[in-house]
Amino acid sequence: MKKINTASVVSVALLAGILVMINVIGIRHFLRADLTSSKMYSLSKASRDIVADIEDKVLVKAYFSPNIPGQYGDIQRYLRDMLEDYRAYSRGHLTYEFIDPGSEEKL
Repeated sequence: MKKINTASVVSVALLAGILVMINVIGIRHFLRADLTSSKMYSLSKASRDIVADIEDKVLVKAYFSPNIPGQYGDIQRYLRDMLEDYRAYSRGHLTYEFIDPGSEEKL
């Protein structure tokens, strides 16, 4: 009985260690899978290459109201995902922010 418990503890600790390592690798390396047949949620190789060659800092400002109807919320989510892809491939040269046009502070 004691050997089974020790083996279980070792197995759980090993599994936890593997999961932590996968998480650390995932944080450091950008990876996203686009499973659509047309790859509609992926940047083209040309786009990735161009963004990777950016040398100056680029800030993209997107203006979206927080209370937009559902179908437009999908557009905002799509744009945020695409900008995140661009940010990842730019090696930190491209950043973005979403601004509420109703907020006069940012305008």
